[in-house]
This record gives sequence, structure tokens and C-alpha cells, in this order.
Amino acid sequence: MSALLGVDWAGGRWLCLEDRPSHTAPRPETYDSIIELWEAYDDGQEIDRLCIDIPIGLPTGPHERAVDKQCRSHLDRSSTVFRVPVREALDAETSREANKQSRAATRTEDTDGVGVQPPAYAIRQQILEVNDFIDQCSQNTSDVIYEVHPELCFTALLESPTQYGKKTAHGVAERIEALDTIADNAAVLVGETLRAVKDNTDGDSEIGVDDVLDALAAMHTAAAPDDEFQQLVGGVDATPPQRMAYRSSSEFV
Repeated sequence: MSALLGVDWAGGRWLCLEDRPSHTAPRPETYDSIIELWEAYDDGQEIDRLCIDIPIGLPTGPHERAVDKQCRSHLDRSSTVFRVPVREALDAETSREANKQSRAATRTEDTDGVGVQPPAYAIRQQILEVNDFIDQCSQNTSDVIYEVHPELCFTALLESPTQYGKKTAHGVAERIEALDTIADNAAVLVGETLRAVKDNTDGDSEIGVDDVLDALAAMHTAAAPDDEFQQLVGGVDATPPQRMAYRSSSEFV
């Protein structure tokens, strides 16, 4: 078995969509932790590629991750790419302490450093969870686990930047159009995936339509043929490597 997975933090759990080419919709599951997900696939042995919407590879000094700069340069809605904080800030127990730690770590001769953006602080525990898992995993995950940014994925599929917020009707339609470039009848795919999520997850879950769309973008990136599996790469010497995957017949220039 070679599972191709798209993973997104949604409704307080990890939403995982497994590509099933012979079915109308992917198989959805939710997990309390990345370790639980990994163990569900025979400690990762059954996973061919896992694309996850979470930063992998944290900055260690005053400079922003190169992959985030690159990603932002390809989007019109660049505010969707937050600056990834240093570990000291992510470990902080309050937003005030997080900002203090971030400014201390990113201060230069010319600046007083930068604080932590609210979207980054909101998922700090998930960022740490994934990075700690990769750091501590006894297996080499570098050819299995890849970071994705859904907006970059949708932009690559559309061959132009998204124009509308993902929680709006226009934005949902725009992202379905993006999926239409690689899936037969993406509207049916999205509808059937939403139905599968409803039937296979807790009714109290707060998984949103936008979460499902993001997970679908990640899954279809994981399922890309090798010649369409592209990456933005930065921090080559970082451990783990800092890179951002997307699906396209050609690289971003």
C-alpha cells in the first residue's frame, strides 16, 4: 500500500484525506495527533507521500524563512502567509511572552525585531507538534512529509493567484475551479468529500468547508506525478529542510 495523504488542522483535530483514485471521494479520517496518524499507517511504512498545511523547519535567527518569502511573492493575497516564529516564541505560554521572545530573537542592529502574528500564535502547538515529531522520528521522513500552503497550491493549479477569501462563496467557487484542472468534475468531488467527512467524523466537529478544500489541495499535491511535484526550497542546510510543495507542470519563476 502506498497512501497519498493531504492533512490540515481543522476543528481541533488533524483532518486527513487519503487519495482513492477508484472512488468518487477520498477517505477522510481525523486524528488527535500526528503520531496517531503515523501509527495508523503502520508507523509511516504505508505512506508514500504526506502533504501537510503546517510550517516545517523553524527559523533560528532574525531572518524570515526563504520559502515564505517565495510563497508570498506568488500570491496576490500575500497576507495569508504568516511569518513563522522562532521556537522560543512558540514555546511561550502567553502571547505577550511570545512577542517578547520573538523580538529578542529577531532583533538586529537596524530593527527592534518582529512579534508573532496572531494566526501563527493560534497554531503554535500544532507547529511544535509536527516539527518535534519529525525531529524525534526514528525514520527518515524527508522523502515522505512535505509542507504545503493551500493558497500556493490553488494558485499553481489556476496558473494565477486566487482573488477571493476561502470562506466566501466566490472563494469556494474559485478553489473548485482550481481542482477542476486536475479532477473530473471537482464540484462533485467536493460535495462527495463533504458528505464523507460528515459521515465519518464527530457531529460536533467544527471542520469547515475551507478546511476540506485545503485538505483536498494538499492531497492532490501529494498525489501529483513525479514530474508535476514541484517545490519552493529555502534553508537547504536546515534540519528538517525548509520547502513548500505544489502541483504544476512547470516550476514557479
